[in-house]
Amino acid sequence: MKFYIFCLLGIVFYVNDVLAELTVCSSIRPLYSLVENITKDINNSKLLVSKPNSSPHNYSLSPSELKLLSSCDIIFLIDKNLEYFLPKAIATAGKKNLVIVELTKDASIHLLKTREKIINKNKDDTHHEHHHSEDDLDHHHHGENDLHIWLDPENAKAILKIVANTLMKYDTAHLDQYVLNAEIAQDKVTNLDKEVGLKLQPYKNSSYLVFHDAYQYFDTHYKLNYLGEFSSSGSTISAKKLSLLQDIIIKNKVKCIFSEPEFSNHIITKIAQNTKIKTGVLDAEWGGNNTQSNDIYFALMRNLADNFVQCMNDR
Repeated sequence: MKFYIFCLLGIVFYVNDVLAELTVCSSIRPLYSLVENITKDINNSKLLVSKPNSSPHNYSLSPSELKLLSSCDIIFLIDKNLEYFLPKAIATAGKKNLVIVELTKDASIHLLKTREKIINKNKDDTHHEHHHSEDDLDHHHHGENDLHIWLDPENAKAILKIVANTLMKYDTAHLDQYVLNAEIAQDKVTNLDKEVGLKLQPYKNSSYLVFHDAYQYFDTHYKLNYLGEFSSSGSTISAKKLSLLQDIIIKNKVKCIFSEPEFSNHIITKIAQNTKIKTGVLDAEWGGNNTQSNDIYFALMRNLADNFVQCMNDR
């Protein structure tokens, strides 16, 4: 396949002369994995958010991680509104001539708007949606755009191109290797996409709920029947909200409710006990332990598909 080089206007905040040796840093594990596929056998690649099942929303760098940040020549991040901790940490590190690449600012990244908290789809009319009032179920927003962009394989391919083009700009000695690595990585994502799509195909019409809506890019790309999110600000759920959720589950024949590793599943357990619904866990960021760095993204996507199928399966 051909690898196309394109302009990165607007996403590099600081420009430096061509660097002899690069230390390339990435904010979160899925991004780190994609970057590793481009830097393989060429540069040092480092991960900033390294604590297991940590959220980039409220992460705090340890002294050793802050020291690592000060050694970075290039940093790839998703969006400053996802990695809240990074702007202040970068200022504290005080690295001069640091190249910062904020991926959501590139036009090749497909962005989706943040969804409402819970949606009750009318099965008799697929063209209309009913939203419960704020008195019934809370609404929330994480900003205008959903920032879990890596869960769409097409965005993963775009990220690979952005990373490769950035590195070729600052490390001209390895142009051919970056191009080759990018072509191989693009093919890996294409094959992964086909594999995951085949796994999910039988379950496209089955409804499900999530505790936290981190999977819009995944369910939109694979055309899954996402029903809504119902996260609670506390560790308990009121009888009124529980009754509403039970009605939604029964009316829409919901097959499964998914939680995340970093969130308590107490509420989901209570809902499951009252409705006899199946529960599962989806991980949008970690990708499992003991996984080779350049395979983290691929393991993450396969695990998402496998856990989804396991919970949605009637057996």
